[in-house]
Amino acid sequence: MILTADKIRSLINTRALIDPGPAPEWETEESWADAWQRRCSWIEGAAFDLALEGVEQHKNEQIGEIFKEFRVVPETVPSPIWENRPEPSWLLRQGRFYQFRTIETICMPPWLTGILDSKRTVIGNDAILTFAPVHPGFIGKLVVGCYVVAPGIHVGYGARFMTIRFAEYDEELSLVPASVDPYQGVWGGSKMHTSGQPERPF
Repeated sequence: MILTADKIRSLINTRALIDPGPAPEWETEESWADAWQRRCSWIEGAAFDLALEGVEQHKNEQIGEIFKEFRVVPETVPSPIWENRPEPSWLLRQGRFYQFRTIETICMPPWLTGILDSKRTVIGNDAILTFAPVHPGFIGKLVVGCYVVAPGIHVGYGARFMTIRFAEYDEELSLVPASVDPYQGVWGGSKMHTSGQPERPF
């Protein structure tokens, strides 16, 4: 069952399901809190919009590795900032793959899974987003891939680029959460890569 907007708002208030974090340096805490309340007041189609905090790309030509015994994810670095006004923005070049990180931290309870979708504007700008599942028990910022087909795209901090919907496995699971195995992977928090070093494969 997909959660309704009212249910999402309730979980944001009672369980910090989605946390906007502290205000950036160019915003006051009051204006940041007001903007967050406005976002929570309108959840279109029961899908919550997620906003862009940063853009990263691979640091060098290091080769990634995916094996049964280990994995290596090449180190990433922040993409060059195109403008500061005062919030940063980035110019994405055709044919390149970038990683987008959300402003929001997602704190998944044991009985929910998250379903990610691209915003229509991203599609209209000839860009393709790629996603990984958002499992029960995951806590962290979301990182997704973006491949640019267009000649270029100018994107800014705070742009709403994808949505998340929340699906409940079974309403009874909220009473017996131990019946679901929670996420125990390495990608919680703000982690973007394995620093070019081997790490456990699961």
